[in-house]
This record gives sequence, C-alpha cells and structure tokens, in this order.
Amino acid sequence: IMSTTIQIRRDYSYNWTRINPVLKSGEPGFAFDTNILKIGDGVAHWEDLDEILPETDLYNEIMTALEPTVDLVILFENALV
Repeated sequence: IMSTTIQIRRDYSYNWTRINPVLKSGEPGFAFDTNILKIGDGVAHWEDLDEILPETDLYNEIMTALEPTVDLVILFENALV
C-alpha cells in the first residue's frame, strides 16, 4: 500500500497579502485565520485570485477533508505517484 502526503500551502492572511505570491496552477492556498481558500492559476497573484466561497461544494469538500487532519495534511491511500 502506498500513501501520498499532500500539504496545503497555508499562512496568516496578513502574510498572504504582504507577500502576494503567485500560486502554481491548481495549487491551493489557505489563510487559516480567516478561512480563505484560493486556488492558483500559475499567473495571478494571491490578491487577484477569487476566493473559494464557503457556500460552494468545493470549499465544503476541502474543509471536511481537512477537519480530522493535523497541520492541514491529507493522506491519500493507494495514490498513484
């Protein structure tokens, strides 16, 4: 059995705004003090990305997956590497 660890890039909202990085395409970023989740497109800076709103299914699915984890790490069993 193989497992793969996926770690979500996370920080305080102040740091996200101050540094304003470009997230890779499909890379999630999470501000854990404000529960803001954004998904990178490889071009736009943090401040220019749309938030994944709490009312959406995608946000709820990601947050549900993160709830039981420690330090926002998700383990996927039998993942292809």
